[in-house]
Amino acid sequence: MMHHQRALQAFRYRNGDLGPTPAVGGAAARIEIPVELHPPGGMGMAMNRIEIEVLGSRAALAAFKRAWRQARAGRKTTPRLAFGSIAELFSAVSEKRLELVRHVAGEEGLQIRPLARALGRDYKNVHSDVQALIGLGLLEKNERGGLRAPFDEIVIRAGLRKAA
Repeated sequence: MMHHQRALQAFRYRNGDLGPTPAVGGAAARIEIPVELHPPGGMGMAMNRIEIEVLGSRAALAAFKRAWRQARAGRKTTPRLAFGSIAELFSAVSEKRLELVRHVAGEEGLQIRPLARALGRDYKNVHSDVQALIGLGLLEKNERGGLRAPFDEIVIRAGLRKAA
């Protein structure tokens, strides 16, 4: 795979509003929410994880440049998904959507209708959530249309104030 494809797969940035957003990093306080999707597999198993965070456009560009350089050098990078505001993050990765991803991680291969029944939710809403999560890369479909969670862990970070 070419280095630019690896960099693009390793980093996605979503920003509906290019206005000022809190910077993340440096002296900024952080909220970190690790979300374990699969039961622990033992001491020797490495976790396949994605990091989701809130970044301003400058910080997102810097993060993308780092991912690009790492991919170009052939180094493995942790996939990242960044949002321009905490409201966008919570809209895209809601509590119900995280619950859905957790359920799929525990029972891979489910189709949407049985998933909706298992969650006690309306089919149409689950279908919409699944499509959104596939678009974010947090779910994948196999050749038969069954769902799988490609990550064992999701780490969510959001800065509370601007960096000093």
